[in-house]
Amino acid sequence: MSVISKFRTAAEAKKANAFSRRHESPSEHRTAQDDWRAKHDPSWVAERKAERASRMPQQQIALLDQRLGVGQGAVKERARLKALVKKAK
Repeated sequence: MSVISKFRTAAEAKKANAFSRRHESPSEHRTAQDDWRAKHDPSWVAERKAERASRMPQQQIALLDQRLGVGQGAVKERARLKALVKKAK
């Protein structure tokens, strides 16, 4: 359910501070959504998923180390990957 559908009018939504400062009206919000969707083309997402699927767990851990720092962040993902490496041995 969208924020807008909770209110009868955009004015009611604005009065209830349901809009961010960036989007003062439903049409501005929709425009921003369309811009975001244009940048994040589904084919690009599919390419990233394919790249990720082609990496071995140890390679993914190395990539996380490179991006975030050794042992920093992505705690659950690292644990899942380490379990897969351990299971493969």
